[in-house]
Amino acid sequence: RGRYYEPNGKIESFLSDVAKIDPASKDIRICILRGGNSSGKSALGVNIAAYLQQRQPNPYFDRIPYLRNFKRKNRGRFYTTATAAKENYQDEFEKWFPRGKWTGLKEGHPYFKKVRFQSGSMFDIFTFDQMPKQGESITLSWAIVDEPMSHKHWGALISRLRFGGIIFILMTPLEGAGWYHDALEIPGRLGQDVIAARVRTEDNCIQQGVRG
Repeated sequence: RGRYYEPNGKIESFLSDVAKIDPASKDIRICILRGGNSSGKSALGVNIAAYLQQRQPNPYFDRIPYLRNFKRKNRGRFYTTATAAKENYQDEFEKWFPRGKWTGLKEGHPYFKKVRFQSGSMFDIFTFDQMPKQGESITLSWAIVDEPMSHKHWGALISRLRFGGIIFILMTPLEGAGWYHDALEIPGRLGQDVIAARVRTEDNCIQQGVRG
């Protein structure tokens, strides 16, 4: 179903900024999308993950050279809360991922802990209640951060992208998110290694938004 994914207008504008990233870049690129609940962030994250892993054709992602030319196979990671991992993501994966081209592995958890694609790519889910050191044994190519993470988890994440890559931070600005603004959304970084945008719940509304 992911080939038919259509972002709302604000998220499409955000993706247009992502399209400006040099496809030959070997640096770490950080793309921040702040938004309210039900603004389309989770669906965006799941579809980006599927595209990075398998590159199922989608017109909105195909027009982004950095994503289109991303190395496959690759290793990625979702960072989220334990509640979201258990209650939200399995349904989202089954809704959007290409049928028959991926396998979810629970490994003793009540949710898919790892997902493998036929391309050879894979990602895991790392929850914020885990100690940062538990995720330090692998090298990542990309990460999707769903909701604010602690500065300790952020430091551990950055160290995993040893050869560069891309991080999507898709969050509702709640308590504990202030350090993102102070450290990342600053003049010396915006437009360089950091992209930042906002989407409102209304932007994902059928009546008020574009493709809501």
